[in-house]
Amino acid sequence: MNDSQSSEIQSALDMALGKGRTGQVSEAIQDLTALTERAPDFVSGWGHKGYLLILTGRPDEALSCYRRILELEPENEEAKFRMAECYQVLGDLRSAHRIYDSLTGAGSIAPGELEARKAASEPLLTRILRRIPMVALQGLRKCGDPTFSKGILGEIASLGRSAPGIRNAGLSAYLTYLNRQYLQSDWYRYPKEPCDLCGNTRFRATYFLDCQKSVRCETCGLETVERKPPDSMDVLYGHYELDSTIEFFEEMWNDPIQFEARVRRIQGLFTESGVPFPIQGGRAFEFGCGQGHLLNRLREGGMEVEGLETSVRLVGDCKRLFEIEARYGTVARYEAPLSQFDLVLGFHMLEHLDHPSMLFEKARQMLKPNGYLLLEVPIPDLEKCSPIQKLDRIYGYGNLGHLYYFTKETLPKYFEKFGFEMTGTYSYAEEGLGSGGFLGRRV
Repeated sequence: MNDSQSSEIQSALDMALGKGRTGQVSEAIQDLTALTERAPDFVSGWGHKGYLLILTGRPDEALSCYRRILELEPENEEAKFRMAECYQVLGDLRSAHRIYDSLTGAGSIAPGELEARKAASEPLLTRILRRIPMVALQGLRKCGDPTFSKGILGEIASLGRSAPGIRNAGLSAYLTYLNRQYLQSDWYRYPKEPCDLCGNTRFRATYFLDCQKSVRCETCGLETVERKPPDSMDVLYGHYELDSTIEFFEEMWNDPIQFEARVRRIQGLFTESGVPFPIQGGRAFEFGCGQGHLLNRLREGGMEVEGLETSVRLVGDCKRLFEIEARYGTVARYEAPLSQFDLVLGFHMLEHLDHPSMLFEKARQMLKPNGYLLLEVPIPDLEKCSPIQKLDRIYGYGNLGHLYYFTKETLPKYFEKFGFEMTGTYSYAEEGLGSGGFLGRRV
């Protein structure tokens, strides 16, 4: 393949991915199908097509894509992992476990995630017999801890409400959860808390993965992880200080197609509300401002801008790239000023917080009367998604950094509770695991 052909193929890939990122998933799959027919040895084309097929609940078709990749690159671990994922969803646990067992966890595959998948696909009887001695020993070591005993007894008492989650995730995943939650870690020490939205204390389980139990409030329907660390998982593990994390997000932040699509969606919301965007002479504040790309666009449009980040590296990037003075800190520790901003924003960060209500409280305090709060979050109702979508590592339960799972129905309730009038919404990638933007005016 000469340089001209390579450039044409890469351009075709970029156009297809641009459609996928802006919600045109079916069109993107069609374009990638044409691309792989034209360039059958182009690994990236097969990989992206397989992933979009997974997102749209078509694991049987995705398998052929990963088989082709392994014909071209027999040691491609990401393709092997995705192939095992497809087998697992299709019910071929033997094939899935064989592949998981052969992987090293290289590249983007987190070792903890690989171990969880391996355990979930192992024949249940084999796993129980293999684990009995170790489980007994670990249990004896912790049985004197009253918090441990209280947690285990609570799991037994709530087994009826755990049943929906066990059906969704499988008995093996539930046993893995018990092992990781109570024996291999002290995760059970994080307290269970009332619903962040309505204050109810009755939940039913929706899913189990690794050490996390996802539960849904029986009153308002808000779905969350049952036990949450303070602030977020990202803060706990310094996720946004890692090279691999920054590199992953830089691909999106520096993608002009995806960035301009976001700007157009925001402009559309404000146009529907009869408000110009950016707000000339206004002030904007972004929670989770990343490297400052969106704040820089707002500043170019005539706004004064500020931001908050939990990463020292990203705060430094804001200064280095755009001369934006972002603050370092968490939502909980941020001392919000009174009525200073016309616009407060947050993109794909609310689902990471241990208490989303805290952001709404502070945003209302920060905004001038009639100021606007704009939030974008993932909105798939995961309980209704396909098994392979549930395990997605970006928008599904497979993203262990997400502590809340909002939907089109639950997030507007937050706006109403904290005194915001909803003025507009948007959604995209409806055929896969969609995201949605919500604009509210302080009243």
